[in-house]
Amino acid sequence: MYPMEDAREMPVRQEAFGWYSEGKGKGADEEDHPDLASGSVPKWLMERGFIPTNPRKLVVLDLSCTNITESWPGWSYIKFAETLKVLNLKHSVKLSQTPNLSANLQLEVLLLQGCVNLATIDASIGHLKRLVMLNMKRCRSLNYLPTNICELRSLERLDISFTGIRQLPEKLGSLEALMELVISKTSIERLPNSIGQLRNLKTLSAGGCEIQEGGIPDVIGRLSSLESLSLNRNQIWSLPATISSLSLLQTLSLAGCIELQSLPELPSSLKSLDASDCAIKSLPSLSNLTNLEELRLDNCKDLVEIPTTISALSRLESLGLTNCHALQYIPHLPSGLKNMTAMGCENVTEILGFSDMRNLVTLCLDECDSLAKIECLEGLDSLPKLEIRNCGSLRKLPKLQGSKNLMSLKFIEVGLCEIESLGGLYSLGELIIQSCTLLRKIPNLSDSKKLVLIEVEDCNELSEIEGLEGLESLERLDIRCCQSLRKIELPKKLRILNIESCEKLSKIEVLEDLESLEEITIRRTPAVLPHVSTWKNLKYLYLFGCDCMERLPDLSNLNKLNMLRITECGKLIEIPNVDRLESLEVLKVFRCKSMKILPDLSNLTKLRELCIEGCENLTEILGADRLDILEVMRINGCISIETLPCLSKLKKLRILSAINCGKLTEIQGADELESLRLLNISKCISIETLPCLSNLKKLRKVLAIECRKLTEIQGVDGLESLVLLNVRGCLSMKLPDPSSLRKLKIFVDPISNDSHYDVPSDPED
Repeated sequence: MYPMEDAREMPVRQEAFGWYSEGKGKGADEEDHPDLASGSVPKWLMERGFIPTNPRKLVVLDLSCTNITESWPGWSYIKFAETLKVLNLKHSVKLSQTPNLSANLQLEVLLLQGCVNLATIDASIGHLKRLVMLNMKRCRSLNYLPTNICELRSLERLDISFTGIRQLPEKLGSLEALMELVISKTSIERLPNSIGQLRNLKTLSAGGCEIQEGGIPDVIGRLSSLESLSLNRNQIWSLPATISSLSLLQTLSLAGCIELQSLPELPSSLKSLDASDCAIKSLPSLSNLTNLEELRLDNCKDLVEIPTTISALSRLESLGLTNCHALQYIPHLPSGLKNMTAMGCENVTEILGFSDMRNLVTLCLDECDSLAKIECLEGLDSLPKLEIRNCGSLRKLPKLQGSKNLMSLKFIEVGLCEIESLGGLYSLGELIIQSCTLLRKIPNLSDSKKLVLIEVEDCNELSEIEGLEGLESLERLDIRCCQSLRKIELPKKLRILNIESCEKLSKIEVLEDLESLEEITIRRTPAVLPHVSTWKNLKYLYLFGCDCMERLPDLSNLNKLNMLRITECGKLIEIPNVDRLESLEVLKVFRCKSMKILPDLSNLTKLRELCIEGCENLTEILGADRLDILEVMRINGCISIETLPCLSKLKKLRILSAINCGKLTEIQGADELESLRLLNISKCISIETLPCLSNLKKLRKVLAIECRKLTEIQGVDGLESLVLLNVRGCLSMKLPDPSSLRKLKIFVDPISNDSHYDVPSDPED
């Protein structure tokens, strides 16, 4: 027997091949073949790159993916191949009829797969008494089989899938050696009665045919060797009761038989049953299916109940119940189950329990809108992940105690008020709870010493998270939109802390030094930061919308802090000791309207980016002129600043932006910023002149929109890299001559009304 898909793997001795590529094989010499000496190699062989030696010794001939036709001259040579066993004509797209093979009586494998124009099988095929495999898959022009194909008494595998064949020969039962019959995706409407004579048939694949009700004869029960039966996507309403006689049947696939309303009693040998997308309302008693390992009932939208006898199926490993809309409850399930999915079962109100399912490795409950009760979840020894989503009626989660290998636990959009216990989850590494708006408390987590991530979001009633402080491995804690939470206690190994929109959270307790903490983000939360002087490894601190905060704690000991970002802290008046943050690389202060002064920044020798925007009462920025490696400086919307320090020493500054600084009158030292690429002084209505810019050879963009007093930009005609110049609304300006600027692509003059050139938000290169 040879595999249906690729007969090239059949055990044929290399020396038995009678064709050799490029004239390098044994026997390809002029003495044996005078036609080679004269240079008269037949054209049909030159096309393939083969040279004939002795056709009588030919065993395997591969002519796949060629343009040969039934009139190909080479067929006359093939007649002499008396020992030919394998003929591969796959994807010979111009072949419309098979050749006369009556001389090739030793042929065992004939591959015609993908011969899309093949319409006729030559009658000589009936002579091939030793043929074991015949593959005609995807011969889409083939509409019938010759009747003498039933004379192939040695045929073990026949594949006519994806052809135009409408009918099987009535004497199909004469193929007494047939083990595999594949007729999927044909137009066949019924199976012949003689099919019951195929006592050696192990596999029958008839998915996607047009088999009607009554098209499966009762004699199918006589297929005593049948192991696999696929009837997917056919138009049958029922199955013959004789199916129960198939004592060796292991796989039965009925998926997509959308009119199938019932199942007969099934043989006890069955290991896999797929009845997905069927119209069945109930199942037969399953108690005899003691060997069943897989049961798929997905999209059985009319299925009302699952028999309680399912609990006796001790070998069942996988159960699929996706989109069983009419199902109302799930009974006790067998303890050996490994995979269980119930998604879109919108009318299921109760799951009677998963207790002691020590082999369960996958459990997913999603969109079970009416699910109100899960009886038990204890003893799930092997379960690594539990995910419950969109179960809005589930109010209480039973104990998970004993799930010693559970590593991930997720509740998303679940109506939980109470989680009974999370004790004993010794392997838990991830806990995610989102949109559980009724949940009041997360129970004690102290057993979960391996927890690395906790994410809690949109839990409006949550007031307490128990056992946080004892989580020795916790690295990241994200808490967002938990409006009733009043305090949290941070564990000592925490690395990342994100808190957002927790309106009542006023207390963050730290019981020990947080030496591992690297990132803190607090947004729209009134909590006051605890003493941070011991957070020696903190690298990122971001405060957003902390309206109650008037001053930050002393940051001077944060020697590794490299980014400090403060946004919309309306009462914040100062940032003490920011000038002592020797590792700071980025400082951003946005819309802190009460802030009037910053410390001298000259000690921040590693600062690369300085952004002060919308700080309306800030009057000066001390020390900015000595930030030698500064690359980006944005002073936007600081309407009280009148002067900036001289910037001439900032040799690495690439971006300088001072948008809407209404009192700013000059920018000293701008003419020496040799690395500058962007200069934006838009809406600086008090600036009258700029230093000469002619030495700024890298400057690419200049924006001076609505600088009403600006009269001239000196040296602009020498900016050889300039691509954009926008001076819209500078009505007092003496216009530069843009014709001298070879690279200039966009020039907007003072009287332009093109709204496309409104003040941009700091375009960068």
